[in-house]
Amino acid sequence: MTILYVFQIRTISKKTQNAVKRRFYYNFKKLKAQIKLQLFSKNQMFVVENKYQTEVERFFQEYLDWIEYYRIHVEKIDLITKNKTS
Repeated sequence: MTILYVFQIRTISKKTQNAVKRRFYYNFKKLKAQIKLQLFSKNQMFVVENKYQTEVERFFQEYLDWIEYYRIHVEKIDLITKNKTS
């Protein structure tokens, strides 16, 4: 089973928001290098295997003051795209 994480940076002052974003995405890249993450567009959601849940939860604990996130347990994800016609 996999877990879908959806996160959003809360509305705060622009200066604080930029600082949080820089630090968050810098550390997120390090986390991504350690465990297998499948990132979706706009970098606000990603999928991870169940076995990595504790690492991801530990990562998010550092940002609880600035980020809200949701954990969704998923059994199956299907990719559906529109075919481009010539």
